[in-house]
Amino acid sequence: MRLLLVEDDERVAAALAAVLARHGFDCVHARNGEEALAALLPGTGAPFGCVLLDLGLPDQDGFEVCGKIRKRTSTPVIMVTARADTRSKIHGLNLGADDYVVKPYDTGELLARIHAVGRRT
Repeated sequence: MRLLLVEDDERVAAALAAVLARHGFDCVHARNGEEALAALLPGTGAPFGCVLLDLGLPDQDGFEVCGKIRKRTSTPVIMVTARADTRSKIHGLNLGADDYVVKPYDTGELLARIHAVGRRT
């Protein structure tokens, strides 16, 4: 499965991309919302099976990015963020996220959630 990892922290992105690659995922890294939205445009490569979306991005809020993704594609979105409050979780899911994972997370759980949304599409 091809994944779009939207994460501005280079260390976090590199570590997660390495884990995902070890589990057979092809991971494309976007550092901000604009890069993420550009990567999702038709003609930019094979379609993504899932978007892993951080909320704390430097150019725009991840909630805003999620709303824009939903207007462009039905690709599953898993929010992966440090925002643990219930209000943020509800808001993200109501915007169209398929799942919401709070950092720090167990890698096995994140992989299971990626597989779960992949089975539904």
